[in-house]
Amino acid sequence: MRYDTIIIGGGMSGLMAGIALVKQGQHVAILAKGISSLHYNSGSLDLMGRDLDGNEVLKPLEAIAALPDEHPYRRVADVAARAVQAREILEEAGIKVRGTMRRNHYRLTPTGLLKPTWLTLDDYLRIDNPEAMPWQRATVFNIRGFLDFPDHFVAAGMRRLGVECDCKDITTPQIERRRATPGEMRSTALARTLNSDAALVSLAAKINSQTDDDTQAVLFPALLGLDDDKAARRLRRLIDSPLYLVPTLPASVGGTRIHTMLRKYFVNLGGTYMLGSTVTGGTMDANGRRVVGIKARNLPDQVIRAKHYLLASGSFMSGGLISTHERVVEPIFGLDVNAPVGRDAWTREYLYDRQPYMEFGVVTDGELHPLRDGKPIANLWAAGSILAGNSPIALANAAGLSMLTALEASSRIASK
Repeated sequence: MRYDTIIIGGGMSGLMAGIALVKQGQHVAILAKGISSLHYNSGSLDLMGRDLDGNEVLKPLEAIAALPDEHPYRRVADVAARAVQAREILEEAGIKVRGTMRRNHYRLTPTGLLKPTWLTLDDYLRIDNPEAMPWQRATVFNIRGFLDFPDHFVAAGMRRLGVECDCKDITTPQIERRRATPGEMRSTALARTLNSDAALVSLAAKINSQTDDDTQAVLFPALLGLDDDKAARRLRRLIDSPLYLVPTLPASVGGTRIHTMLRKYFVNLGGTYMLGSTVTGGTMDANGRRVVGIKARNLPDQVIRAKHYLLASGSFMSGGLISTHERVVEPIFGLDVNAPVGRDAWTREYLYDRQPYMEFGVVTDGELHPLRDGKPIANLWAAGSILAGNSPIALANAAGLSMLTALEASSRIASK
């Protein structure tokens, strides 16, 4: 099998790059190992939420410009232009988001905390100014027995913002029929249950019957719309008060929706998405400076070949990096990794300190070519969380870095 570009990894980075390349006429294949970490995304996409000192960031572009030269964001020639391109792709895929790269807004977490972010799904709660809330009274509704939405934490978070808030549990006949096993009370299973018109009508009737006349906002767990936002829009029309969805604990319906819609868009454009294709190794030329082909576990007798390759395989969670007792390795090509020898240097004792291992990744040159034995591989690029030098949790920038470095890499691939 031959392609113009093969992308290893089917998450945010792989899909963004794949869509950009297919739109330019390339024959592209994405090899995805399994479920993307996007399925754990809250429904908000961060660009840069905190600076290196741990301070909240309101103006992400300014914070990115202040990062050191070795940070992977600095490999992006024009951050603002790539951010515009990323949002355009999301909207082309039918993913409706709100927010601006010029100034962060806030999202409400399932534990009732506020986090600065860049883009949020249109049907989710978004707070522009915590000191000037648009309403004074809200009601938090939860599905009875649904444990992945700590509604009392959410209500406490609202009260800290000066909003009077109470909690109510509800259920419907459709939900009761699915309560046979604990697995049916997880967010994605409930989203499938609530996807029919009959289920939404029953849910709306329950919410309306228990909403007080002075309630200015209804907060409900994000259990609507695995494939699109139609269910959320339908429920919003059916209930009497303004409806806002609040993320649940993972797995996330919002993140699953983003992944599903990007994947459909990529395939509809003509891309090839191979789910369950674990790449087991890459073949190099005699000089070790170019990739000749790759092999996948489900295609053991075939070498998959392309002109260009993009490594978007993620970090430890996705298997893009693997740790042994002695070292951290990139398992496909044996690329250079910035992890020091000696496990004592990988972590810090205090849990909430910035952990060094979070910044481990493959080392690249200025054009996002990974290094092997200190030398760049000419037809291989890397993007997303596999890149060395970023701390995605501490800096709150995982989605933005994935999208922007992927688009930067795809632009460099297209120019070849």
